[in-house]
Amino acid sequence: MLKTLVARARQGYRTAAYPVADPGLPALFRGRPVIDPAKCASGCTTCVEACPVGALRKTERGLELDIGRCIFCGDCVAVCPKGAISFSRDWRLASSTRDELVVTDDRPIQWRTRASPRCSAAVR
Repeated sequence: MLKTLVARARQGYRTAAYPVADPGLPALFRGRPVIDPAKCASGCTTCVEACPVGALRKTERGLELDIGRCIFCGDCVAVCPKGAISFSRDWRLASSTRDELVVTDDRPIQWRTRASPRCSAAVR
């Protein structure tokens, strides 16, 4: 037991720092989906029907894509006749709430600049 503790103490930290620069991503990487509402035809539901997991839906606000359900298959991009849906190279997909995972346009996911009270209390 003592040998294990000493070996672990010598190893130091085993987590990686948050990358300052974008990580090297493969050429075919599919990041955060982007929707261009100006290109989306009003009566078209081709992409909604093509989605195998039901991540896309048409609402009164327009086309909505739920990243929490999306499997990044690319079927919606392939069938969209106007090219209204695409995948960005943005690899940062974390959010604080479930509602923030719904994409309606090309705005990136909003990250909180301050730690929530739950997180700061846990660090103390």
